[in-house]
Amino acid sequence: MKHKHLSAHWALLAVTLFILSASASTASTWNSRTVHFKRGRTAASVTVYLHGYRSKATFTLKAKAGQKLSIVTTEGGADVVMVYYPDGKSDGAPGGIEGTVPASGKTKIVVTEHTMAEPWSGKLVLTIRLL
Repeated sequence: MKHKHLSAHWALLAVTLFILSASASTASTWNSRTVHFKRGRTAASVTVYLHGYRSKATFTLKAKAGQKLSIVTTEGGADVVMVYYPDGKSDGAPGGIEGTVPASGKTKIVVTEHTMAEPWSGKLVLTIRLL
């Protein structure tokens, strides 16, 4: 009888961990925002707040192959900007990136604290240019 009770306990723990991991991945996706450029504009500024190494801000934007993409961060502390293109290529650097979009479609931008710098929390402003 004790063995059945222990098995039920482990099953309940496994289900709980599964639900928590699903919630965490949903929360990460849910926090993603789409960057829209005003008509006739090639730049947009976005303000985010980071709260430690595990904090991240995720954005998406539609871009065409051959466009020039520039992302610069200001205010805040040390950060890393990663860009994931629709063709599976990626680019990233501390403080932002500049380059040519390799493929048309939805491009994902992820901003995190730089893990090799002093920890910080606060406001960070991204200026995104797409020409």
